[in-house]
Amino acid sequence: IYADFNADEFDLREVSTREQIVQDVRQLWRPWSAYQFATEHDRAAMLAAIIGAICRPSLGIAPGLCFDAPTPSSGKTIAATAIGSLILGRHCPVVIGAKTNDDDEMRKLVASAVLSGTDVLILDNLRGHVCSAVLEGLITSGGLYGRILGQTQHFEGEVRGTIMLTSNNASLSTDMATRFLQIRIDTRTERPQSQHFEFHPLVRVLCERLAIINAVLNVVQAYFDAGSPVIGKGCSRFPEWDRLVRQCVLWLEREGFAKEAGIDQLGDPAHAIMEDAG
Repeated sequence: IYADFNADEFDLREVSTREQIVQDVRQLWRPWSAYQFATEHDRAAMLAAIIGAICRPSLGIAPGLCFDAPTPSSGKTIAATAIGSLILGRHCPVVIGAKTNDDDEMRKLVASAVLSGTDVLILDNLRGHVCSAVLEGLITSGGLYGRILGQTQHFEGEVRGTIMLTSNNASLSTDMATRFLQIRIDTRTERPQSQHFEFHPLVRVLCERLAIINAVLNVVQAYFDAGSPVIGKGCSRFPEWDRLVRQCVLWLEREGFAKEAGIDQLGDPAHAIMEDAG
C-alpha cells in the first residue's frame, strides 16, 4: 500500500506542549461541541467515538456506536453521520428501515456494504427492542461470512468498519449492549427542533476534516508520550480499543485537558459496556 500525503496539510508533532494538547482536543470536539449529553459517560463515549473513528483501521475489533435520544429531532442522526463523514471525507449515507432481527438480510446488508468499499454502516432510526446476532458476531469477531444482497455469491473476510445505530428510546438486548458504546443525547426540551445553533456539525466536519484528523493523531501521540497510563479497570472485551482509545479519553479527563478545552466532565466511555457485562 502506497500512501501519498501532502506534508503541508499535517502538523504531526513528536512532543506536544500542554497548550497544544488542549488546542487539539478543542479542535477535534468542535463539530459536536453544541450537543448536550445525558451523562458524563455519554459525553466521554462521544469523545471516544471521534478518536476511535480515526484509529479504527488499526484495531482488529472495536465496539459499535449507538446514538440514542429521548425525543425525535435531537440531532442523533446528524451526530452519527458527522462521524461517518469524518471517516469517509464526504457525506455519509444511512440505512433506513433495517430489520436487525432478520439475520439473513442483515448478513447480506453488511456484506454488500463492505464490498461497496465503505468503512461505515449507519442503521438509522431503529425502534423497539434491538437484537442482531449478525452484528453481535461481527463486532466481536471482526469478520463476516454471508451472501451478497441480490446475488448468489458469498462474501468472507475481515471487517474493520464502524457500525453505528440511531434510535429514540430503543432498548438493546444484553448482548448488543455489551458491544456498543451508548451515546445518549438529551436536549432537555420537548421541542429540540426549535433550538438554534451557530453551525452545522456536518459542514464543520467536512470543512475541518484534515485538522480534526491531525488533532486526533497528535492527542494519541501525546498519550503515548505520557507513557500510555492505564487508568481504572480494563475493558476485556475490546483490549486493543481499550488501550488506544478508552484509556486516552480517561487520561484527557484525569490530566484536565478536556476541561481546559471547554468540555464538561467526562466519565468512562465504556461505562455502559462494562455495566451491562456485569
